[in-house]
Amino acid sequence: MTGGRDPVDPGLVRRAAAGDASAWRGIVAAYASRVFAYARSHGLSEDAADDLTQDCFLRMLGRLQGYEESGRFEHWLFTIARNLVTDHLRGVAKRRTGGADLLAQEPAPAVPPPSAQVGAEKLDLALTQLNDAERELIRLRYGAELTFPVMAEIVGEKVNTLLARHKRALDKLRRWYAKEGET
Repeated sequence: MTGGRDPVDPGLVRRAAAGDASAWRGIVAAYASRVFAYARSHGLSEDAADDLTQDCFLRMLGRLQGYEESGRFEHWLFTIARNLVTDHLRGVAKRRTGGADLLAQEPAPAVPPPSAQVGAEKLDLALTQLNDAERELIRLRYGAELTFPVMAEIVGEKVNTLLARHKRALDKLRRWYAKEGET
Protein backbone atom coordinates (compact mmCIF):
# COMPACT_ATOMS: atom_id res chain seq x y z
CA MET A 1 0.00 0.00 0.00
CA THR A 2 1.14 3.51 -0.57
CA GLY A 3 0.85 4.86 2.96
CA GLY A 4 -0.18 8.47 3.43
CA ARG A 5 1.51 9.95 0.36
CA ASP A 6 1.40 9.60 -3.37
CA PRO A 7 4.19 7.43 -4.79
CA VAL A 8 5.15 10.30 -7.11
CA ASP A 9 6.04 13.81 -6.09
CA PRO A 10 4.17 16.84 -7.45
CA GLY A 11 7.29 17.98 -9.29
CA LEU A 12 7.18 14.83 -11.42
CA VAL A 13 3.55 15.53 -12.29
CA ARG A 14 4.40 19.14 -13.24
CA ARG A 15 7.27 17.98 -15.45
CA ALA A 16 5.06 15.40 -17.15
CA ALA A 17 2.43 18.10 -17.78
CA ALA A 18 5.17 20.21 -19.37
CA GLY A 19 6.01 17.37 -21.78
CA ASP A 20 8.94 15.68 -20.01
CA ALA A 21 8.91 12.09 -21.37
CA SER A 22 10.99 10.67 -18.51
CA ALA A 23 8.56 12.16 -15.97
CA TRP A 24 5.68 10.60 -17.91
CA ARG A 25 7.41 7.20 -17.83
CA GLY A 26 7.94 7.62 -14.08
CA ILE A 27 4.23 8.17 -13.50
CA VAL A 28 3.31 5.18 -15.66
CA ALA A 29 5.89 3.02 -13.86
CA ALA A 30 4.51 4.07 -10.47
CA TYR A 31 0.85 3.37 -11.22
CA ALA A 32 0.34 1.08 -14.25
CA SER A 33 0.41 -2.20 -12.34
CA ARG A 34 -2.06 -0.90 -9.76
CA VAL A 35 -4.49 0.46 -12.38
CA PHE A 36 -4.24 -2.90 -14.20
CA ALA A 37 -4.87 -4.84 -10.96
CA TYR A 38 -7.84 -2.62 -10.17
CA ALA A 39 -9.35 -3.32 -13.60
CA ARG A 40 -8.71 -7.07 -13.22
CA SER A 41 -10.38 -7.02 -9.80
CA HIS A 42 -13.59 -6.09 -11.62
CA GLY A 43 -13.39 -9.30 -13.65
CA LEU A 44 -11.92 -7.81 -16.83
CA SER A 45 -9.80 -10.11 -18.97
CA GLU A 46 -6.09 -9.37 -19.15
CA ASP A 47 -6.52 -7.83 -22.60
CA ALA A 48 -9.44 -5.65 -21.50
CA ALA A 49 -7.61 -4.58 -18.33
CA ASP A 50 -4.52 -3.76 -20.38
CA ASP A 51 -6.61 -1.68 -22.80
CA LEU A 52 -8.32 0.08 -19.92
CA THR A 53 -4.95 0.82 -18.29
CA GLN A 54 -3.70 2.35 -21.52
CA ASP A 55 -6.92 4.35 -21.91
CA CYS A 56 -6.54 5.60 -18.35
CA PHE A 57 -3.05 6.93 -19.00
CA LEU A 58 -4.06 8.42 -22.34
CA ARG A 59 -6.99 10.18 -20.71
CA MET A 60 -4.70 11.34 -17.92
CA LEU A 61 -2.22 12.68 -20.47
CA GLY A 62 -4.96 14.60 -22.24
CA ARG A 63 -6.06 16.20 -18.99
CA LEU A 64 -2.71 16.57 -17.25
CA GLN A 65 -2.21 20.23 -18.17
CA GLY A 66 -5.53 21.05 -16.51
CA TYR A 67 -4.67 19.09 -13.37
CA GLU A 68 -4.62 21.24 -10.24
CA GLU A 69 -2.47 20.22 -7.31
CA SER A 70 -5.25 20.94 -4.85
CA GLY A 71 -5.69 17.25 -4.15
CA ARG A 72 -3.71 14.07 -4.46
CA PHE A 73 -2.63 12.94 -7.88
CA GLU A 74 -3.33 9.30 -6.94
CA HIS A 75 -6.94 10.18 -6.13
CA TRP A 76 -7.32 11.98 -9.46
CA LEU A 77 -5.80 9.11 -11.46
CA PHE A 78 -7.88 6.40 -9.78
CA THR A 79 -11.04 8.44 -10.27
CA ILE A 80 -10.27 8.30 -14.00
CA ALA A 81 -9.65 4.53 -13.73
CA ARG A 82 -12.84 3.98 -11.76
CA ASN A 83 -14.89 5.92 -14.32
CA LEU A 84 -13.36 3.93 -17.18
CA VAL A 85 -14.11 0.62 -15.43
CA THR A 86 -17.70 1.72 -14.79
CA ASP A 87 -18.12 2.77 -18.43
CA HIS A 88 -16.59 -0.50 -19.64
CA LEU A 89 -18.87 -2.62 -17.45
CA ARG A 90 -21.93 -0.67 -18.58
CA GLY A 91 -20.92 -1.22 -22.21
CA VAL A 92 -20.50 -4.95 -21.63
CA ALA A 93 -23.92 -5.12 -19.99
CA LYS A 94 -25.51 -3.25 -22.92
CA ARG A 95 -23.85 -5.57 -25.43
CA ARG A 96 -25.03 -8.61 -23.50
CA THR A 97 -28.61 -7.43 -23.49
CA GLY A 98 -28.37 -6.45 -27.16
CA GLY A 99 -28.42 -10.00 -28.48
CA ALA A 100 -26.39 -13.12 -29.07
CA ASP A 101 -24.72 -11.72 -32.19
CA LEU A 102 -22.87 -9.13 -30.12
CA LEU A 103 -21.91 -11.70 -27.51
CA ALA A 104 -20.29 -13.81 -30.21
CA GLN A 105 -18.04 -10.86 -31.10
CA GLU A 106 -16.54 -10.61 -27.60
CA PRO A 107 -13.17 -12.33 -27.31
CA ALA A 108 -12.98 -15.29 -24.97
CA PRO A 109 -11.42 -14.39 -21.61
CA ALA A 110 -7.88 -15.57 -20.95
CA VAL A 111 -7.85 -18.79 -18.93
CA PRO A 112 -5.47 -18.77 -15.96
CA PRO A 113 -3.75 -21.95 -14.71
CA PRO A 114 -6.22 -24.38 -13.05
CA SER A 115 -5.06 -23.67 -9.48
CA ALA A 116 -5.31 -19.91 -9.99
CA GLN A 117 -8.65 -20.35 -11.70
CA VAL A 118 -10.08 -22.29 -8.74
CA GLY A 119 -8.85 -19.62 -6.32
CA ALA A 120 -10.20 -16.81 -8.49
CA GLU A 121 -13.55 -18.56 -8.89
CA LYS A 122 -13.76 -19.07 -5.13
CA LEU A 123 -12.95 -15.39 -4.54
CA ASP A 124 -15.52 -14.29 -7.13
CA LEU A 125 -18.10 -16.45 -5.38
CA ALA A 126 -17.12 -15.05 -1.99
CA LEU A 127 -17.42 -11.49 -3.29
CA THR A 128 -21.04 -12.15 -4.24
CA GLN A 129 -21.72 -12.20 -0.49
CA LEU A 130 -20.97 -8.47 -0.40
CA ASN A 131 -23.11 -5.58 -1.57
CA ASP A 132 -21.89 -3.33 -4.40
CA ALA A 133 -20.36 -0.72 -2.07
CA GLU A 134 -18.47 -3.38 -0.10
CA ARG A 135 -17.18 -5.06 -3.29
CA GLU A 136 -15.95 -1.72 -4.65
CA LEU A 137 -14.23 -0.98 -1.34
CA ILE A 138 -12.42 -4.35 -1.46
CA ARG A 139 -11.39 -3.71 -5.07
CA LEU A 140 -10.05 -0.24 -4.30
CA ARG A 141 -8.19 -1.45 -1.21
CA TYR A 142 -6.69 -4.67 -2.53
CA GLY A 143 -6.88 -4.33 -6.31
CA ALA A 144 -5.70 -0.72 -6.55
CA GLU A 145 -3.83 -0.81 -3.21
CA LEU A 146 -5.27 2.54 -2.16
CA THR A 147 -5.23 3.95 1.35
CA PHE A 148 -8.44 4.70 3.21
CA PRO A 149 -8.03 8.50 2.90
CA VAL A 150 -7.64 8.21 -0.89
CA MET A 151 -10.59 5.82 -1.14
CA ALA A 152 -12.68 8.24 0.91
CA GLU A 153 -11.91 11.02 -1.59
CA ILE A 154 -12.79 8.79 -4.54
CA VAL A 155 -16.12 7.51 -3.21
CA GLY A 156 -17.03 10.73 -1.39
CA GLU A 157 -17.42 9.25 2.08
CA LYS A 158 -15.70 9.65 5.43
CA VAL A 159 -12.70 7.50 6.30
CA ASN A 160 -14.40 6.11 9.42
CA THR A 161 -17.40 5.06 7.34
CA LEU A 162 -15.10 3.17 4.98
CA LEU A 163 -13.18 1.59 7.85
CA ALA A 164 -16.42 0.27 9.34
CA ARG A 165 -17.67 -0.95 5.95
CA HIS A 166 -14.29 -2.62 5.29
CA LYS A 167 -14.43 -4.45 8.62
CA ARG A 168 -17.99 -5.63 7.92
CA ALA A 169 -16.99 -6.79 4.44
CA LEU A 170 -13.98 -8.73 5.73
CA ASP A 171 -16.11 -10.26 8.48
CA LYS A 172 -18.65 -11.41 5.86
CA LEU A 173 -15.87 -12.91 3.75
CA ARG A 174 -14.33 -14.68 6.77
CA ARG A 175 -17.71 -16.15 7.73
CA TRP A 176 -18.30 -17.30 4.15
CA TYR A 177 -14.87 -18.92 3.88
CA ALA A 178 -15.28 -20.59 7.30
CA LYS A 179 -18.66 -21.96 6.21
CA GLU A 180 -17.08 -23.24 2.98
CA GLY A 181 -14.26 -24.91 4.95
CA GLU A 182 -11.55 -22.44 3.85
CA THR A 183 -10.00 -20.56 6.74
